[in-house]
Amino acid sequence: MAIAQVALFAIGLAFFGLRVGPGTVLAVPALLIALIGMAGVGFFSPAP
Repeated sequence: MAIAQVALFAIGLAFFGLRVGPGTVLAVPALLIALIGMAGVGFFSPAP
């Protein structure tokens, strides 16, 4: 999942003029925590 998000981000940078500013860089730790949390919920959730 993380690889797909990185790929989409790279495509946005390359083709759609996505800009990376200081706010984006400051948000990276929060994004990593959110990704780890989502993976943990998916991993530790009981199977239906």
